[in-house]
Amino acid sequence: MNGICAKKSWYMLEGLGFIIIGIVLLVLAGLFPHFAQFYYGLIFIIGGAILGIRSLATLKIPGDIFSVIAAIVLIVAGITLLVALPYTTVSLLWFISMTLWIIAVMFFIESLFRLLTNNWGFLFATSIVIAILGLILILQSVVVSAWTVSILTGIAFIVYGACQYSTGRTAKQKTTEAISNVG
Repeated sequence: MNGICAKKSWYMLEGLGFIIIGIVLLVLAGLFPHFAQFYYGLIFIIGGAILGIRSLATLKIPGDIFSVIAAIVLIVAGITLLVALPYTTVSLLWFISMTLWIIAVMFFIESLFRLLTNNWGFLFATSIVIAILGLILILQSVVVSAWTVSILTGIAFIVYGACQYSTGRTAKQKTTEAISNVG
């Protein structure tokens, strides 16, 4: 946890950024059904940029290479949504779901690298929640609305943001290092 402790402000800033994006998704839920593809493209690019900046700043922390991969996936997905021909509603849902699943797998693997830290469980639980939200989108793809997609994607972003903010807030120095800093 020493690495996260030294870089905890990066995790907290990333968490706040994702919480803000998630709240925007919740507030604007369903308001732009005709522009949903463009809207999600922007959201994914902004989220990927936030994740990428934090990941590059904390790259020496075990497992953070998977955050870099997740950031690349979000940015590529966002660009794809912006430049691709308009998707049908069902194909847009599948695309968003697949993106969420890939991100969930990256976060799951990253959490395994943090098993020896005191807060690996935050990221582990987040990966499961994001995967479940992606699954709900797929299972409901026939009857889901733009509102539902915004709500579920917003929840995924808020959960990840809370995870990263909590990671930064609860990061602790190793006992011997903390004692040596006192004296």
